[in-house]
Amino acid sequence: DSIAVRKRVKKERVKRPDSLKIKIRSGLQFYLDYGKVATLISDFEQKFEIGIGYQFSNRFQPNFQYGTGSIETGAAIENGEYASEGSYWNVGLNYLIPLDDINTLFFGVKYGEASFDDSGSYEVTSELWPTFTDSFSRSGFSASWYSILFGSEKRFMDGKLILGGQTGVRFILA
Repeated sequence: DSIAVRKRVKKERVKRPDSLKIKIRSGLQFYLDYGKVATLISDFEQKFEIGIGYQFSNRFQPNFQYGTGSIETGAAIENGEYASEGSYWNVGLNYLIPLDDINTLFFGVKYGEASFDDSGSYEVTSELWPTFTDSFSRSGFSASWYSILFGSEKRFMDGKLILGGQTGVRFILA
C-alpha cells in the first residue's frame, strides 16, 4: 500500500519594483467645466460650473460642484421670446481606477438639486382671426436627481493640471 503525501505550496507574492507602482496622489482639486465656459461667447445660452474635491490615496474622491445657467431664445423663435435662468449644485463620490501615473478612469455617484425661473411671450397672427398675444412668468421651480457617472482624466504638468471628461445617467427624483 502506498500513502500519498500532499504538500501545500505557499504562493509567494511577487513584488513590483517601485518604478512600476502606480502612485495615487492625495490632495485638494479645483474644477472648472471648460465645456460650459465655451457657452459664454454665445448670445443664446450661457453656463458656468466650478467645483472642489479632495482625492484620497485610497482611490476615493468626494466632490462638490456649483453651476449657473441661462437661456434667451432671441431670434430663434419668430413669434415670441423665452428665457430661463437658474442655478444648481451636485455632491458626489468618485472611485478612481488608475491606468498608469498619467491616466485614470473613474466611476461615481452624485446627488444634485436645481432651482430656476422662466418667462416668455408669444403672438399668433392670422388673416382670418384676431391676433392673439399672451405671456407668462413663473418662478420657484426646483428639481432633484441622482447620477451615475463614468469618466477619464489625464494629468499634465506633473499632475498640476488635469483634463478629462465624463458621461452619465441622471435619474430625476422631484
